[in-house]
Amino acid sequence: MSSATILEELPITTVEVDGVSVGYTDTGSPTTGRGRPTVVLVHGTGGSARTHFPFLVPMLASRQRVVAIDLVDPNHNELSVEALERQLSAVLEHLMPAGVTLVGYSLGAVVAASLAGHRPDLVDNLVLIAGWMRTDAHQRIRNELWRQLRDSDPSAAQQLSILTAYSPGFLKLRRNTELQAMIDSVQFSAFKDAQMELNRQVDISDAVGAVTAETLIIGCRDDFMVPRHHSKQLFGAIERARYVEVLSGHAVVSERPAELVHWIDTFNADPARYPWGSIIDSPRP
Repeated sequence: MSSATILEELPITTVEVDGVSVGYTDTGSPTTGRGRPTVVLVHGTGGSARTHFPFLVPMLASRQRVVAIDLVDPNHNELSVEALERQLSAVLEHLMPAGVTLVGYSLGAVVAASLAGHRPDLVDNLVLIAGWMRTDAHQRIRNELWRQLRDSDPSAAQQLSILTAYSPGFLKLRRNTELQAMIDSVQFSAFKDAQMELNRQVDISDAVGAVTAETLIIGCRDDFMVPRHHSKQLFGAIERARYVEVLSGHAVVSERPAELVHWIDTFNADPARYPWGSIIDSPRP
């Protein structure tokens, strides 16, 4: 099975929670690395397992079981972190693997950290990629600009999304046709709108303070959506946390997937390899 198609070919299993079906894909047992905790991936705003993790899943699956969850619109009037948390916990309770390394990206990191604080029985290890604990003024201004453009000029909102998702270093290497394809790929939906509204009001500081899982925080140096100081705040708030930084924009799952796999794979093999409080050097080629 090729890396480009593995997620497309895996069946989607569903679990019922709050009246909706939450889907997930499961790679099953790996060919090597048996005994490692199962890696559970949680995507970010406007994404899915297929759009955010097409590179991570096949690379990680060679040495550990990988489960990738698709969060869904709970059909409530107002989306909440708690509603998404219930979807994640329902899947974990359904699977009941022997050990779990929960990996959240962006809004998925918010949901994963909140669950780890509320349900330590479900999360052995935690990886938070480009996550945050409490929405600040910078995020609210960008979010408000996106909303106004979304309502008045959707093509400008598409451009803003790409401008703030990727690093300048990544964008400067793209041809004009590639850039336009990236802009055109930005989609809008009622669920994405609800997630953007949720992003304006996140505050999981109480839950984060209760996290006891071994944790790796991954910040992105050129992140304009969730600037790296948010990852540093999570590092300071979680007792058993280590911190590493990747030279990337917010869309690190597309810009630097192999580097992400290195850090997730290394951490999952031995979460205690780096002591709590470590700031890990990120090697440069």
